[in-house]
Amino acid sequence: MTAPAGPELEPQSGGSSRPVSGTLAATGPSSDMSQLALVSGAALAIGAGAVFVVRRRETGSHV
Repeated sequence: MTAPAGPELEPQSGGSSRPVSGTLAATGPSSDMSQLALVSGAALAIGAGAVFVVRRRETGSHV
C-alpha cells in the first residue's frame, strides 16, 4: 500500500521549552450549594404541608 499524498506527519516532541504556569479549572459544586439545597428542601416541605392542610380542610367541610 502507498501512503496518501499530503503533508508529512511527524511525531510530536516529548518536551516543552516553556515552564507550565497557571492554575487548573475549579470543578465541583460551589460553597453555596448546601444552602441552596436546604432552602429548596424547606420550600418543598412547606408546599407539601400547605397542600395537605388544604385538602384536609376540603374533606372536612363536606362532612
